[in-house]
Amino acid sequence: MSYIFLIIVISSQSSNLQVTPMQSMEQCQAAIKSIDVVREQGSWSDYVPKINQAKCVEVTHE
Repeated sequence: MSYIFLIIVISSQSSNLQVTPMQSMEQCQAAIKSIDVVREQGSWSDYVPKINQAKCVEVTHE
């Protein structure tokens, strides 16, 4: 059995690590793509925290 997680490192006054479970690798990659789209929109910059890194990780459990 495997689990997919979206891991986001947010830069603020102190580093913040967020781990979000996802249903599939495709859903996780879509979430990262949507984060990139929002970050590219200048008008959204006030609402979106500074994200240092976002990646999808698959964890296999036997």
